[in-house]
Amino acid sequence: VDASPRHAGASSSRPLPQPALHPQAWHHVQYLYLRGNLLKRLWDTRLTPALVVLDVSFNSLTSLAPLAGLGRLRHVYANSNKISSIDDLPQLTCLRILSLSSNSIPSLLGLAPQPALEVLLAGANQVSSLAGLSATPNLQSLSLAENPVALERRYRLAVLLSAAAGGMLSLSRLDACPLGADELAQARTMAWPQRLAALYGWMPRHISRSFDESFMFLRDLQVN
Repeated sequence: VDASPRHAGASSSRPLPQPALHPQAWHHVQYLYLRGNLLKRLWDTRLTPALVVLDVSFNSLTSLAPLAGLGRLRHVYANSNKISSIDDLPQLTCLRILSLSSNSIPSLLGLAPQPALEVLLAGANQVSSLAGLSATPNLQSLSLAENPVALERRYRLAVLLSAAAGGMLSLSRLDACPLGADELAQARTMAWPQRLAALYGWMPRHISRSFDESFMFLRDLQVN
């Protein structure tokens, strides 16, 4: 079902009426496109249990919590909304693509485990760290362009190290660009002090004691 204003020929400045479907028909809808309908909240998703692809981009949504229970969802597009947190995004065990670009998300920390997620698009938000990526162990493509974290000097290297630390062994693309063999080789050969510097901006006070100081930093990190 495509109820986007562009598809229906309606003005994008006003919400489009719901398509005239029999209530029982909604139970069989697998593809639903609701771009640009001025939506402020999602509906009772129990009415659409068969959804596989959902596009609610260019609306005014602040939460994706109602997606809980949509166990068949594979693609979710929620670009250009008013989402300021992903803490309430439920675990969706079949989800392969999650697109959240152009919102106001400050962090990926709190993201519920998404074991099947392969593509995460979160560009043009306010993400300032890589914390939270461990919730996506099978991620293959990540986009964080136009976020504060992407301005860090060792951004790409930090993503590689964070992915390795979180068991994300399938990551192969960052911001639409393949991760090069030279980048992978550099990440593999870095000593612990260098890795911590790339990930956390931490540097040892005494080079001769860098291993001991690295160990203590990691210990304190776990405690805190």
